[in-house]
Amino acid sequence: MKTERELIIAAAIVGVLGIVFLISRIGEINGSKLPSPTSWIGSDSSRAASIYSTDYSDGHIDEMKGKIIEFAEGTWTFTGDTQGDTLAWFRITVDKNGAMTFQIAKPAESNWGDSMSATLTPATDKFKDTGKRWFGFTPSGSDSSFAFIIGQDGTLSIIGENGKAVPLEHHDASPFSK
Repeated sequence: MKTERELIIAAAIVGVLGIVFLISRIGEINGSKLPSPTSWIGSDSSRAASIYSTDYSDGHIDEMKGKIIEFAEGTWTFTGDTQGDTLAWFRITVDKNGAMTFQIAKPAESNWGDSMSATLTPATDKFKDTGKRWFGFTPSGSDSSFAFIIGQDGTLSIIGENGKAVPLEHHDASPFSK
């Protein structure tokens, strides 16, 4: 027998699927060129799965560059709690050619400030504690000492010199108070 919580979750899922169906129909009715709503759902995780399911052989990371750029394209931000080891907010933007800009701001600042430009360079290695392979990218053409790690679940994290992973969100956000 289902609990009340399970029934509520099931109803919510059915509701979301109904909305996605209606949105897809609106695009057809109005002749709109909106992307398919199914491409909005889980797109980061499906692109990450595509990267991790590729038959990778050592020394051939450049062959995966297209998939990594496709995953990373857009704007990613960290605007969360800046206590502890994470003392700044981050924003990166990657275009379809792999050009990227990134910005770092401290919470006391009033805007993102100047951006640094770089080119996305695919990267892979194995985690030292588990031996599992990770894929991601580094910003070449800059003097940065950090990497961006693509999680198998579709997440993107920035890892700096301290080895701490800071999760980014796939949208543009402004944490600055007015």
